[in-house]
Amino acid sequence: MSTRLVRLVTALATLVAALALAPMAAAGQAQPANRTNIPRTADGRPDFSGYWQPNGIDSHSLEEGCCDPASLRMGNGGGPRGREGFKSAVVDPPNGRIPYLPAAQAKRNELLYAVETPVKKTDIEPEDICYPLGVPRSNYRGAINIRQTPGAMMFLYEWTHGFRFVPLDGRPHLGTNVTLWNGDARARWEGDTLVIDVTNLREGPWLDSHGSHYTSAMHVVERLTYVDPNTIRYEATIEDPNVFSRPWKIQHQFRRNPDPNAALLEEACAEGISYQLRLDIGRAAVARGERKMHTHEE
Repeated sequence: MSTRLVRLVTALATLVAALALAPMAAAGQAQPANRTNIPRTADGRPDFSGYWQPNGIDSHSLEEGCCDPASLRMGNGGGPRGREGFKSAVVDPPNGRIPYLPAAQAKRNELLYAVETPVKKTDIEPEDICYPLGVPRSNYRGAINIRQTPGAMMFLYEWTHGFRFVPLDGRPHLGTNVTLWNGDARARWEGDTLVIDVTNLREGPWLDSHGSHYTSAMHVVERLTYVDPNTIRYEATIEDPNVFSRPWKIQHQFRRNPDPNAALLEEACAEGISYQLRLDIGRAAVARGERKMHTHEE
């Protein structure tokens, strides 16, 4: 074989190998969505700073929405469609239902009886006696102000002046003997997605007003990704082996408040103002034999 032919064959083989590897290299690279038009910080990370409003989710019930039929008919941007046009915020499992273990479902049913006809303070929904909302519920109960630095995120909430400090510096989680209302959060970047790992959650808050309880074994992984410059997709994967039969996921959106003068309002909570009256009504109902479960049936 001539030297010229050898060089030609070698060149063709090199070109074929390069073309074969090109798609594999492209597939292995994380391609950020909306690379050119989402807000970015000086170091090139997505900038989530601003005032945001949860959209497509209802804090009253992740599965069913609220108790007002008119608002249910309006629907939302969540998962599978439920009664009155409401879409469950639960996107996995596909049926839009929280996958309780049998004992945990029985406890939830008891909580739904208790919240409708309460006879003691612990029968009242935790939000109504001013407890912090925990995670992920803090992210779908009122306005949110996100402040961002290269090493940390701060989430400020309208409800009861709540806040979360979320470091991005790779520090380890706290020891398991420490539990906090909003848990212990540690964040990292996966391409243009902010991933927040939350452990050390204190037992007590509910995930919604429908008795969706959990224990201190709950683990939450949150993912925030820009859909467009004014919309963040929020996902939370939830697991608790004491309560749920499998990990499950909720999804909704944060919509940016475009008002340049936006600010968090004063939404304080005064413990004791309303729950005593509810106890009086609940005790009277139980005394009459009218104990009932909270549902959305008309």
